[in-house]
Amino acid sequence: MCIDATDPEKGNWLRYVNWACSGEEQNLFPLEINRAIYYKTLKPIAPGEELLVWYNGEDNPEIAAAIEEERASARSKRSSPKSRK
Repeated sequence: MCIDATDPEKGNWLRYVNWACSGEEQNLFPLEINRAIYYKTLKPIAPGEELLVWYNGEDNPEIAAAIEEERASARSKRSSPKSRK
């Protein structure tokens, strides 16, 4: 499922969290505590800096497959002729 959270009236701050391209690039780390998700900062984040999370899916094959599909989709969108305009 994908939710369009670009409308500030319908979304929340999580719309600013994006996929990191690698573990080295991430600046947030997700934590599950009592069935709630929290994000820990891994380094100082400057105003206007992108919030990036790296998911590797090592613990769950279904998540790993979904992550790889999402990354492949993002790569193909970046390399499409429309994205080069």
